[in-house]
Amino acid sequence: MPVDPIITQQGPRFPEDPRRGDVGARRRRLEAEYIDVMERFFPPRISPATTLERSVPNAYGGPPVPIRIFQPPGATTGGVFVYFFGGAWWLRSYNAPDVLDRCAHIAVQAGVTVVEVDYPLAPENPYPAAIDAGESVIQWLLTDRHGLDVEATRIALGGFSAGGNIAAALTLRLTERLPDWRIATLILEAPVLDATQRHYTPYAAPPGEFEQTRQDLAAAVQLYIQDRVTVEHPHVSPLLSEDLSAFPPTHILVGEYDILAPEAQAFAGRLLDSGVEVVSLTFSGQTHLTHALTTISAAARAWRAHVVSALLPLGWDANALRP
Repeated sequence: MPVDPIITQQGPRFPEDPRRGDVGARRRRLEAEYIDVMERFFPPRISPATTLERSVPNAYGGPPVPIRIFQPPGATTGGVFVYFFGGAWWLRSYNAPDVLDRCAHIAVQAGVTVVEVDYPLAPENPYPAAIDAGESVIQWLLTDRHGLDVEATRIALGGFSAGGNIAAALTLRLTERLPDWRIATLILEAPVLDATQRHYTPYAAPPGEFEQTRQDLAAAVQLYIQDRVTVEHPHVSPLLSEDLSAFPPTHILVGEYDILAPEAQAFAGRLLDSGVEVVSLTFSGQTHLTHALTTISAAARAWRAHVVSALLPLGWDANALRP
């Protein structure tokens, strides 16, 4: 199937090479440009979700981790979906209109509390700062919570692109450090799972974009890991982990014309071979940023609907639905 013209004509572009100029200044510019583009598709509106701003203590001694909490109306005890935004580890989409709309929609439709994590960005905060921030949020949910009524057995993780990489790496870390506790569900959307690029192919990218996208991603990975670890480290390339058998039920969603599609599909195969329950969806004709354009794309709405359905068993009224 050819690339969906709705996405190619109106969608935002893949993040560019972070090495061109001052990173901080370019991050602020690109964040403002992305928000401006997405406001055309997601004008301000009143959501039935309740939104709270909090900061979580950093378990590793760093600055507190800001989080945004989206609660469905009437929520009592229920599940939590911890979400990591995308941005190639160095860009911030925490306040982007599509991300805010997505978190609120999932909270309301799935009946879960969504916790969006404003994790620290590279290069100022290289690996493993983002994973440390994610673990700090999980520890907070399992202990303090400060008024959030959360069941420890109903905590899900997820993320988009680099955020999906962080979610998968955090899952690996938690299986090692908390062997008696298990994430309920993992949702990986267009995730980076093998930073070595060994799965990249020109056929899994929009025409004419393969080489530039490959170079930009390679630069972003190096900005993230610096000299801390190699690209083969399983917390950078989860696909290369020797043991994935402790992973929770996992949902993987990716576009057909996404340079990351082959590694997402390979990861799904590894999970299946490891005895893990997995649902892997590849959306025909779609690209890396399809999921964001739910106001104009039927494929994006189907993508989001699957995420909601995957989280429904964790929702605040799920107990009422169980026999």
